[in-house]
Amino acid sequence: MLILEQNTFLNPEFNILKRGMNMSVIINLKKARKNTGLTQKEVAEALSISKDTLSRYERGKQEPRLEVAIQLSKFYKVSVDQLFELA
Repeated sequence: MLILEQNTFLNPEFNILKRGMNMSVIINLKKARKNTGLTQKEVAEALSISKDTLSRYERGKQEPRLEVAIQLSKFYKVSVDQLFELA
């Protein structure tokens, strides 16, 4: 059972995927972007992150902070739960 400290979700350094990204999350991130018809560069610019950072998220090499995960879900118009398979 995962017990989170109080205010964990308010901490911008909190990593949404503490256990590591699984393959379905990686697929979800890439699929969500492709559904928009946008390139990594275009999405990265819209979210004020680097293209390399977005690429690392999509390859499972880096996990987004909660703040970025929320930005991604809003941008792609899907819930954080759906995008990162939290439920």
